[in-house]
Amino acid sequence: EKNIFKYFFHKNRTRFHNYSKYSPLDIKSLHTKFYDNFIYLKCYLYSKKLRKKYYKISKDISFFNDKKSKYILFAANFQPEKSTSPDGGYYYNHFDILKELDNFCKKNKLYKIIYKEHPSQFLSKRFGFIEKDTDFYDKISRLKNIFFAKQYISGKRLIDICELTVTATSELGIQSNLLGKPAIVFGNVWFEKSPGIFKFKKNDNFEKLFFSINKLKISKKKLQNYFNGLDKKKNIFYYNFKKNNK
Repeated sequence: EKNIFKYFFHKNRTRFHNYSKYSPLDIKSLHTKFYDNFIYLKCYLYSKKLRKKYYKISKDISFFNDKKSKYILFAANFQPEKSTSPDGGYYYNHFDILKELDNFCKKNKLYKIIYKEHPSQFLSKRFGFIEKDTDFYDKISRLKNIFFAKQYISGKRLIDICELTVTATSELGIQSNLLGKPAIVFGNVWFEKSPGIFKFKKNDNFEKLFFSINKLKISKKKLQNYFNGLDKKKNIFYYNFKKNNK
């Protein structure tokens, strides 16, 4: 009886999650374990519905084997998160980047965009639907040159079939470099000084930047020196990268 009462009526002392309209410092903002689980159930059901929608509008790898088109990979960030707000700067909103890419494809009809969603976006306890809801995907779907890739397709496989990678700050940018392809980043990210990474700024011409780096060959030696330099400066800890990921 004590445990049942506690589950339904005892207010948790934590204010990390505040589902109420009250200030986190207001005693009324405290909630019970039951209400916690009720909210998580709602989040789970909504995330599941959103995942189904994404699956329905996304394409399998066979769709992108069309030799009539060339592809640019757009690597999406998990949102909401610091990696785009504030690190994305002016381009914290993915849709602003995608409009830039869509405009490029309208002028250069040979090119199409593959949208790769972040694997954590539909995890219910990360509340990704706050930023990317059904309206978000409907809005992107109206951009005729952008196609969603199924979630189970690996980033590596998509990098292999694309000319280059574009992202706000996703680490698929540096993975693209490691696989020998350049990447364009729109935000502020730790690897933006890598020899194969190019920073897009608000007044830049995307078409001019794209064609200047499209066929660029990335020097493995320069890339290795870049990582060694980070290690010496102790700006990044990549022990696992060196040990497990040749």
